[in-house]
Amino acid sequence: MFDKLVARTTVLGSTVWDKARRKFSSNHGKCSGSSAAAPSTEPRSHSSAPSDTSRRSFFQFAASAAAACSLIELRAIFEQHALAEELTGLPQRPVPAEEPLYPLTYDHGGAVLWGIDSFTKNLRSAVAWLERYPSFKIGLDNEAYIYDLLTEQHPAVLEELRGCLKRFPGRLAIGTATYGQPLSCFINEESNIRQLEYAREVNQRMFGTTPPVYAMSEHAMHCQIPQLLRGIGFEGALMRTHFQMYGYNPTFDEPIGRWIGLDGSSIPAVPTYKGEGAEFFKTTEDNWILTRYPGPECHESLVDFRKKFARIHPTVASRVDDGGLRREELVKEYEGKPGYRWILLEELLGALPDPEAELHTAPNDFILRMPWDTVATKSGTAAVKPRFPC
Repeated sequence: MFDKLVARTTVLGSTVWDKARRKFSSNHGKCSGSSAAAPSTEPRSHSSAPSDTSRRSFFQFAASAAAACSLIELRAIFEQHALAEELTGLPQRPVPAEEPLYPLTYDHGGAVLWGIDSFTKNLRSAVAWLERYPSFKIGLDNEAYIYDLLTEQHPAVLEELRGCLKRFPGRLAIGTATYGQPLSCFINEESNIRQLEYAREVNQRMFGTTPPVYAMSEHAMHCQIPQLLRGIGFEGALMRTHFQMYGYNPTFDEPIGRWIGLDGSSIPAVPTYKGEGAEFFKTTEDNWILTRYPGPECHESLVDFRKKFARIHPTVASRVDDGGLRREELVKEYEGKPGYRWILLEELLGALPDPEAELHTAPNDFILRMPWDTVATKSGTAAVKPRFPC
C-alpha cells in the first residue's frame, strides 16, 4: 500500500502534493472513533505531526492511515477520490449534491413517569419551535395510554393537542407505536400483540391516523418484530434503540433493507448503522447529537455525522428521546441549510430507495439485560405489577 501511495502521488505531481500536505497537516488527527454517545476516553491511536511535514513523514502517515481511517476521511486528506479508493480497495460513490441527510426527531414521554404537566410543557415547546423554524418537523412518541387518560381526566389538553396537529399538518405528528412502551423482550407473546394493537386503535380513535413506521426510544426490538408489525398493519420499522439502557440491536451498513423475521415475514427497515452505537447505557450517536449538540457534552455536529456515515446513501439521523432533551441551537443552526431536511415517519419510506438488502436477525442478535424493576428485592418484595392491562 505504501508503494502504491508513493507511485500514485508522484504521478499526481507537486501541485497535488502541496494540497495534500496542507490537508494532512490540518486533518491528520480527525479520524473519528466508533464511540456512540460520549467522547472516547481511549487515547488516539495515531500521532500528531507539525505543519511543516516532510514528504517522507507524510508518506509514512498516509500508508498507516489507509488502514485506520475510513474512505471519506482519506478523501478529506488527499482530495483524490481515485487515490483513496486505490489505497483502501473500498469503492464508494460520492454523495450526490442533491441528496440530503434526513434528521428525524420525536419526543419520548407520556403520563407514566413524566406526568401531564411535563407532556403539556414539551408540546408547547415543540409548537414554539415549529413557529420559529419553518423547515423544522417533530413527532410525539408517547405511550398511547396517555391519550385515554387525557380523555377521562384532561380533555382540554387533548383538544389542545388535536388543535396543534391540525395547525401543523405534515410537520407535527403522532409517533406512538405501543400502548405502554414496554421492553418487548420481557413481556409475553400475547402482550406483544396487544401493545401494538391497542396503540393503533387509540391513535385512530383519537386522531384518525397512526404512524406507518414502528419507532421506539428504548429497547422494544426482537427477531419476531417483523411478523408482528406486518400482522398489525405497519409498513416499516426503524430498527434502532435510541437509549440502550436495557438492550441494543444488530447493525447493518445499509440505508434500508428488508428485515426478515423468524417466520420469513419481512418489512422495510432502516437499521442501526455499523459504528452508530451498540452498547449498554449509551445512546446511538445521532441521538446524542440531536439531544446535546451544541453543548459541553457534544461537539460533534450533523455535518460530522454525515461525513462519518458517508458510505450510507441516503443517511438518516434519528432521535427518539425525552422531550426535555433537544437543543434549539441545533435546529437554529440547520434551519434552511442546504443538504439537511427534517422528516417524519410518514415520509421516511418514500425518501429512501426500495429495500434490496436482506436484514436477517436471530434471537441472540438482540443483546439485552433485565430491567431493575422486574426483579424482587432482597427484602422479598414481589416484582412490580404491570401498569397496563396488556
